[in-house]
Amino acid sequence: MAQDVNEKKAEELLKGIQIPPKPQLLIDIREAYPEINKIAALISQDASLSAAVLKTVNSPFFGLPRKITSIQQAAILLGLNSVQNIVTSLTLRAAMSREVSIDIENFWQVSMDVALIASAIAKRLRIITPDEAYTLGLFHNSGVPLLAHKFSNYDKVQKNAYSQPDGNLPAYERQVLGMDHAVVGFHVCKTWNLPEDIGIAIANHHNILSVSESDMDPEIVNRIMLLKLAEHMTELPKVLAGVEDNHEWTQIGDLVLDHLGLTEDDYHDLREDILDNVTYNSN
Repeated sequence: MAQDVNEKKAEELLKGIQIPPKPQLLIDIREAYPEINKIAALISQDASLSAAVLKTVNSPFFGLPRKITSIQQAAILLGLNSVQNIVTSLTLRAAMSREVSIDIENFWQVSMDVALIASAIAKRLRIITPDEAYTLGLFHNSGVPLLAHKFSNYDKVQKNAYSQPDGNLPAYERQVLGMDHAVVGFHVCKTWNLPEDIGIAIANHHNILSVSESDMDPEIVNRIMLLKLAEHMTELPKVLAGVEDNHEWTQIGDLVLDHLGLTEDDYHDLREDILDNVTYNSN
């Protein structure tokens, strides 16, 4: 069955987990949308955030013809949605800045990779919007740093979870920890007031076999399948947990490709095209 995210179960799962509230800046930006000047002024009030946004905008990924020196310029050239995505990724990272039992720098880089690649896939397959795909990719593992803060052995649990021959990561986490990162991620999305469809997709992004046989909204299933493709393109088990074999993909790969209307050859062509055009942290 698809992941149950009812409130009673949530209370049990989230004992001892402190989900950071959505930053006021993101609320203010949403209320100011689509006024570029107002949004640029809001971001510029935080000097460190503004500098981080400009550093990201001026990275090779965006390939801008000249250096951007203001948030307003960035919003005009890249569009408000792209700037909002950058701000969200930076504020999410800052909000979860705490002592953890994983390589947190690598975790955030991998999360950004998945977000960028999910967005690129969405542009090509056109089954969800690139901005939705970016948000989905960015938040899909947002429960991980919270578990890594609560459990000092989470790095070992995560590696063992990705090593399970049946590919059932959440089941292993629940067995060892009593909770799993997918449901915690759902509640991060809920706390941050993300669209419910994204939260449900995140809660179920390791339940592909069940989801494919359920009566779940087809749009949510599309999100989940696209996310799994993005994870596979990033070689997630390897770059996140140091596990060479993607046991989960072995179980679900054919189903994901079939749902998205892709053959193996299509997938390899798509992957080559995307990785040639997206900044990527493959090891």
